[in-house]
Amino acid sequence: MTEIKKLFAGVFNKKAPISPGVLDLIFSLFNIYTIEKGNEIVSQGKINSKEYFLLSGFLREFTCDENGNETTLDFYPAQSTIVPNFCRSINKRSILTVQALTKSIVAEIDTAVFVKARKEYAELEAFSSSVIINLYRSKLQKQIVHATKSGKEKLDQVIANGELNPVPAKTTQFTEAELNRILAARMVDWIPSGITEPQVRLLGNDRFSLRAIVDIDEFKRRRGRQRSAGPLNFFSGKLPALVRGDLITGDGKGQFKLQSTEVNGIPLPRALALDLLSTHSKTRRNPEGFDIEKPFDLPANIRQLQINPSELVVIQ
Repeated sequence: MTEIKKLFAGVFNKKAPISPGVLDLIFSLFNIYTIEKGNEIVSQGKINSKEYFLLSGFLREFTCDENGNETTLDFYPAQSTIVPNFCRSINKRSILTVQALTKSIVAEIDTAVFVKARKEYAELEAFSSSVIINLYRSKLQKQIVHATKSGKEKLDQVIANGELNPVPAKTTQFTEAELNRILAARMVDWIPSGITEPQVRLLGNDRFSLRAIVDIDEFKRRRGRQRSAGPLNFFSGKLPALVRGDLITGDGKGQFKLQSTEVNGIPLPRALALDLLSTHSKTRRNPEGFDIEKPFDLPANIRQLQINPSELVVIQ
């Protein structure tokens, strides 16, 4: 049995195993292809008459409102069955989008062909029924968990999951409000001194912004160097700051990419902005401060972070 066919059989083994003969027949009916990260398998509003199995990779399912705001509905790890066509289509048009978060291998079959095969083979009908039952049970459980679990509980579960060996595949969604409550609660541990009242906005496509109050006098004192502080020479006291940037992650690594920084509405030169952030993170153990753009290891065995509009998705 080829590696692809083993992955294909694994989809059935998770729900309701079928006999080798039926497996061979069904396998021959599917079109198997590779899709690159970021590409869509199913697109909201477009005609779609296919059923899909994910053999390897990781997919995200979401909807988009009329203003372009995305809402994540689900994630699919390797050897998953994508939500059946009749559940995700109205008048043959998809009501959601399924996008590859990593390079993925997908098995695709026309819905009419699949329905015909289900009618001919009882094993395949049993598999399909199992998929639908598990789909609705999973959706209900996720709705209950999402409605009752706090951001702190989610964070604690992410940390606990990361300590397991091996680490189970898990995705956790944090709303923008939950993330800001976590930042407020853990500000002493996570936010450098001299920076207070942080508020994060999650903009989507790995982009975010951070508003905070920055102590300019503390920056000048800790800097300890007699050279121009650029526009900051004209300011003192605590002032509002706005930082915009990207957070690029993958394979357990992360890196910030600074896009722009403003203090009291005045744009700062890039070098001065990096100096400001580095100076406020200096400690006795780390006298040079934190280089915000230096690549780092993601904590808790996190593989990837995805920034969607008003939502952070943690993938372990």
